[in-house]
Amino acid sequence: MLFARVSSQQDPVIAREARTYSRQESGATAGLLACLAVFDERRAYRALGYSSMLEYCQRDLSMSDDCAKKYLGAARTARDYPVIFDMIADRRLSVSAVLTLRPWLEPHTADELIAAAAGKSREDIDWLIAERFPKSDMLALETGPWQPENVQALSPISAPPGTRHHSKSANRTSPWCRFRRAQSSRRFPPIASRCRSP
Repeated sequence: MLFARVSSQQDPVIAREARTYSRQESGATAGLLACLAVFDERRAYRALGYSSMLEYCQRDLSMSDDCAKKYLGAARTARDYPVIFDMIADRRLSVSAVLTLRPWLEPHTADELIAAAAGKSREDIDWLIAERFPKSDMLALETGPWQPENVQALSPISAPPGTRHHSKSANRTSPWCRFRRAQSSRRFPPIASRCRSP
């Protein structure tokens, strides 16, 4: 069995195998996203008897609903900005990072924003977006047509880069949460609810 084999190895061997598996995983993720992007563009799922890419991912690829939506969102974003595929393959970006960037990517600024996000954590990318986009831009996004992926992408942050605070007070006073609470009474209660600590 796999666990029995790994547990019998010396630490250096396990570390080497972990690095190998990690590289394979990121490469496989990038490859899967590229396949989804092309399949979606060609609407090739119809030839397999599926009515949508979501159904194809759930039934043919055995993805959960949440996983399928995330991967499709990342695949479609990467199709518009193909450098993302390579950045996921070499672990400069993650799927969650791509989804965080997605609402803010515009043709004339995307390359710079994507490059700036390389190697950063989800939290640090939140701060990068907060620094680059004024509140008027955030308001325009949140008062436009409501999209679930936008709410998910704009997750609350708890502390400046380099710090890790998980207290209730830190979450409720972060820049994103303060802004979203101010707007939540207007049209989008779910945004405010995401600012509360679990």
